[in-house]
Amino acid sequence: MENTPLISVIVPVYKAEKYLPACIDSLLAQTYKNMEFILVDDGSPDNSLKICQEYTAKDSRLRIIHQENAGCATARNTGLAAAKGEYVGFVDSDDIISAETYQVALETLVQTKADWVMWNMSVQKTYLPAGFLSGAAYQQALCNSILNRGMGPSVCVELFRMDIIRRHQIHFRPEIKRGDDLFFVLHYGRYAQNIYYLKDKHFYHYVYNPQSLSHSFHSDAFDYPLKHFTALKDIFAPLEGSVYLPYVQARFARDLQEAFNSYMHRGNPLPFWKRLKKAKAFMEQDLVKTYLKPGYENYLPKQQALIVWLLEKKQYVLARFCQSAIFWLRTKKWELKKWISGHK
Repeated sequence: MENTPLISVIVPVYKAEKYLPACIDSLLAQTYKNMEFILVDDGSPDNSLKICQEYTAKDSRLRIIHQENAGCATARNTGLAAAKGEYVGFVDSDDIISAETYQVALETLVQTKADWVMWNMSVQKTYLPAGFLSGAAYQQALCNSILNRGMGPSVCVELFRMDIIRRHQIHFRPEIKRGDDLFFVLHYGRYAQNIYYLKDKHFYHYVYNPQSLSHSFHSDAFDYPLKHFTALKDIFAPLEGSVYLPYVQARFARDLQEAFNSYMHRGNPLPFWKRLKKAKAFMEQDLVKTYLKPGYENYLPKQQALIVWLLEKKQYVLARFCQSAIFWLRTKKWELKKWISGHK
């Protein structure tokens, strides 16, 4: 490329000493060279900061920012505020990326004049069609993403334009501790006009980290439906009469079902009757009754819609029974498929 714009890559770092060297090595191995790597140490109590310091002594493209522990969303916002690049990407400190990732991503973005470009993890995680998406098809994909994360399972598989981020003050939301990626993607997608999807490029390699936030039991499951709804109202305001409204409302219904499923799970150490009491108290809040609108059943899978309907009717025990039955049937169906195919 004749023009070599700067790409900023933001890496929030917390309890990653086991995985961090491989992550940083994959960043420094990028075939595209005009890059800065912003390592945001989020008050990590292990040797992560020391590892970052050792690497920055070897390569000037690495920068360290230290902050008191405030969570991944805040760390990413800190990185965004410090970024100097025309384009920005994100990598988690316990993952690695292919060497050609940002070379291919930037060339694609410049050649197609897309507002952002997306690629895949080791395993495909989205259902977008390959190639360039704009106009009505792009808007529909954004609608679907409100429910199903269609615009990518993570900000770590996308390259964004910093001018769009700055112009519309797009940021991560610290109040959403899990899944905050989606709301950044939706906020960005709301103001972008198109996207290019490199469907056959599996550049991002997710590493299972048992200390990761996504692999812990969460007792605060019922905190999130209202937080998600508030964030979506903010992103897509004004919603009244908007094409996005039915999807936002259906997302709220889906979040209710998922919160109920998570909180009622047998992994919750509370006795069943206490879990049930918490679910009942949440469902009978005035805000929940206000935000839960008819029509969600047109956008959700039948099994999810059934659970939400039972919760509306205050049939909490029956809702739990149905959830358990649905899970059991899915498991048996999967086992039957394995038996038929001869797989062990």
